[in-house]
Amino acid sequence: MPTKVPVPVRPAVLAWARRSACVTMEAAAKAANVPVERLEEWEHGEGAPSLPQLRKLAEKYHRPLAVMLLPEPPREFQALKDFRRIDPTTGGLSPMPARVAYEIRLAQERRSIALEIIEEVGGEVQPFKLSATIDDDPETVAVSVRQFLRVSPTEIAQWARKSAVFDGWRAAIEAQDVLVFVMGGSHGPAVRDVRGFAVPATALPVVAVNGKDKTNGRTFTLLHEFAHLLLGEGVVENVVAPQPMMPVAVRRVERWCNAVAAAVMMPVDAVVAVAEGKGPSSDWGSTELARAAEQLGASREAALIRFMTLGRASGRSYAHKRAAFEEEYQAFDEPSGTSGGPPHHKQMIGRYGKSYARHVLSGYRDRRISLNDAAAFLGVQAKHIPYIEQQAFKAA
Repeated sequence: MPTKVPVPVRPAVLAWARRSACVTMEAAAKAANVPVERLEEWEHGEGAPSLPQLRKLAEKYHRPLAVMLLPEPPREFQALKDFRRIDPTTGGLSPMPARVAYEIRLAQERRSIALEIIEEVGGEVQPFKLSATIDDDPETVAVSVRQFLRVSPTEIAQWARKSAVFDGWRAAIEAQDVLVFVMGGSHGPAVRDVRGFAVPATALPVVAVNGKDKTNGRTFTLLHEFAHLLLGEGVVENVVAPQPMMPVAVRRVERWCNAVAAAVMMPVDAVVAVAEGKGPSSDWGSTELARAAEQLGASREAALIRFMTLGRASGRSYAHKRAAFEEEYQAFDEPSGTSGGPPHHKQMIGRYGKSYARHVLSGYRDRRISLNDAAAFLGVQAKHIPYIEQQAFKAA
């Protein structure tokens, strides 16, 4: 039996790659087909994996093999505040799921790629200057956001009638040089693990939402994460309503971002028209709530919270429906029993967004990057680049 030759991988890099991918010792050892004790030895400089074992670890950590062979751990991307739900049994946060950590890193890498290409082609990015504090009135902030995005209440109503609310808001946000990514794919993170995250920056800030969420819920998350950009706050989260167990400061921020998101997508006049005849003690039936939410282009939970805020629904109405909403969110993560779907290259624009695709394709058109590089940055085969170009530059 041939002897397995160890690879001279640095222990610090090996440990960094696992921790940054949020992979447990047990999961990593299983991937490399070795005991946990062996992996611990490698990470402490006692022995080293063979090349096949290192390849398996790199695959598990979603890292190129070349990264595993670096002389030292690379500089980390910006860390995000963890606003995920607190486990009531332990009173603390559960470990970050590996798939969520991967999506965050992937989004940050795409942003870096876009910035490098923009610099190469001599392009410009309009700086993101819109800001606010949690002491600002959400209604006033919402007006500023709609003005910044150049979206009118009339346009919002048109999107709702056409069932194009998410696409409309996404296009408006991308037009202001904000990258919007949709987490998805067969191995995408569960809604219970992540609803969205925000990466603030002066140039090309990032907002990401979970593609497994329902469209109207996804829209609310999009605007909620956009509100975090106004605060200059990088976060990852998986709840709509903040939990009582969360720190007071976190609950305050989350309530403010929820209020801004709701006010942006559901202007006061639109809510008054839809909730005509309702008052602060009114209860909403399931059917009428669904109809009103559809008219506003919002999820039922977001609409009901907005109604309460504007004195058009009772607190008990929301309390009675909260458990049902939570059950539905959990159901998003259940297997659908179907498979297939559009080919990967046809899903690319939906996941990466037109803004990111245009930056990459501009580098290719300007001959700053090769066809193969453009394909790699977009996650498609080179033969599909013409299709991606057509979709990316097609008018909305």
